[in-house]
Amino acid sequence: MSAMDTSKEAEAVPQVSRDSSGSSDGPMSLELLQVLASTPDALVEAEEMYDDDDDAKTPAARRDEALAALDPAVRKARNDAALQLSTRTLKRYVGAPVDDLRAHVTWLARVKPTSLALPTAAPAACASGTLRIVKAQEPHDVAMLFDGRRWHPWTYDAWSTDECVDAFERYVAFHYEVCAKLVEERGGGDAYEGPTILVKLANRPQLMRPVALRCTKRLVDVARQYPLKKAILIGAPPLFAAAWRGIRPLLDEATHAKVEFMDDEAAGDRAFQTIVGGGTPFAEADEGPQPGPLSIGNIEEAVLAASL
Repeated sequence: MSAMDTSKEAEAVPQVSRDSSGSSDGPMSLELLQVLASTPDALVEAEEMYDDDDDAKTPAARRDEALAALDPAVRKARNDAALQLSTRTLKRYVGAPVDDLRAHVTWLARVKPTSLALPTAAPAACASGTLRIVKAQEPHDVAMLFDGRRWHPWTYDAWSTDECVDAFERYVAFHYEVCAKLVEERGGGDAYEGPTILVKLANRPQLMRPVALRCTKRLVDVARQYPLKKAILIGAPPLFAAAWRGIRPLLDEATHAKVEFMDDEAAGDRAFQTIVGGGTPFAEADEGPQPGPLSIGNIEEAVLAASL
């Protein structure tokens, strides 16, 4: 084809129109999501207030009013977060309601996970060393370990409960970001399905305290923001049944299908060894607060530590 041949028309750029939710028309394709991410306010979450005159207003007008009512700094932060969405993230929302993606953008704007550094962002959570990241055999895999025997959220009580839960959220988000970055550094990003999370459950009544349950709910909230390959819950004690009744409704069916229970701790160790190809068993006997190798530094430093 010559340089002057114009027989092939340029591909049409999807146009954004708004229905009753302020979303685009039709299925949410990747191409359309990319347009939304680059369109000011398209992915900004704003609560629409209804009154007796709302029937006279178009959906677009109601959304415009909601956006105008937002704090300008919050509105800008959400727009900035939308512009930074990666193609890999947008792919996860293909076919999903646009409000799901708006909620994700709101979370990104609030937590700013890619800019976190520890222990500054969560000093008390870091002290427990609850989370570990372990490089897997395959470049597209990574394991994240949560040891309930080392988790002491009630020691956070020097803060208010809200501060405690917010700090724990940042601590968990940091480790999810390290998982994704580690896989990317190893060249496995295109095949990344999310971490395999192994949770060593502990039979400790203190884990039923309100602050621990709120932290657990926030952990699930953070997990919603990232892909997940599998979650393996090891050694569920009798007390966990009560906690699970509160956690289960928070999981969608696709996530619940990835959850596996292993009563036998040795079976959990074998699952861990299959992923990482050897090394220290997950079912270590020692307990108590022990800072892990990823407790200090920014994401890049943590990735380097996990790569060794």
